[in-house]
Amino acid sequence: MSSAQLTDADAVIAEERRRVRFGGGTTSRIFRRYFAVMALGTCGILLPALAIDMVLSYAEGVRTIEREQTIRADAAASRVASQIAAIENQIKEVANLPWGRSALGQVDRRTEFRRLLKRVPAILDISRYDSTGRETLHVSRVNEDRISDASAAPLLDVDRVQGDEIAFSPVEFRDSLEPFVQSSVHEGPFGDDGWVKAAIDLKHVADLVARHPVEGGGSAYLVDMSGVVIAHPQVGFMLHRTLVRDEAILRFASGNNSPKDIRGALKTTSLDGGASYSGVATINVPPWTVVIEQPADVVTAP
Repeated sequence: MSSAQLTDADAVIAEERRRVRFGGGTTSRIFRRYFAVMALGTCGILLPALAIDMVLSYAEGVRTIEREQTIRADAAASRVASQIAAIENQIKEVANLPWGRSALGQVDRRTEFRRLLKRVPAILDISRYDSTGRETLHVSRVNEDRISDASAAPLLDVDRVQGDEIAFSPVEFRDSLEPFVQSSVHEGPFGDDGWVKAAIDLKHVADLVARHPVEGGGSAYLVDMSGVVIAHPQVGFMLHRTLVRDEAILRFASGNNSPKDIRGALKTTSLDGGASYSGVATINVPPWTVVIEQPADVVTAP
């Protein structure tokens, strides 16, 4: 083969190589463009879908927490209300006995009061007042009984309920340690138009609340209308008369909430200052509020 032919062949080969390189570069650029367009389109479709799915999942998780905490708070409130109602029914049974000169006398009344203290350990003492509000009998677990003590304080006007009504005093602390509440009922139609007043130890209520199970290191506790903790598994909160400072819980405790307000999955601050989620339920009689409190990191965990 001549040198001219070799030169022409080399020229053809070089041209083919240039053609391949040019075609490969073009293909590479087109591929990159198509890939970029497809990637952007895929991300434009998938990312909003993923974001929407995450938002919907979070909202559904919050609704689940709300339902669970509301159910637990309602269950705890029902148990406390049932215990208080059972105590009040025992007091009413004694108050509705046929008292008077023509039926049961003062000795019988004192016997019935003593029997009531044995049947209901939560009652600390019980007193009877006549129609003028003067104390005629006082029976106690720890103090001596007294009959018609003129030095005893008269019955307050707020305690002079009528019919089947029940009056509850604010929560007090005996010896600055044990919380209790005073309740008064009117004597039945067969009585002498007087009143029966009993002091109820809230330690039994606190034990009932403390036994209510709450998952994830949470707790159930009870607050009065002023936001003071009156029952808690940790006795220190009761002894120090801890005041709830979270606005959401205080709104329910004070009765300033709306019937439409959400009662579960409330973002709150726990009694020890940590972030928490809480559910609440109000007890009408007495006007107390049950709080189911769980740490925020436990509630929002996957």
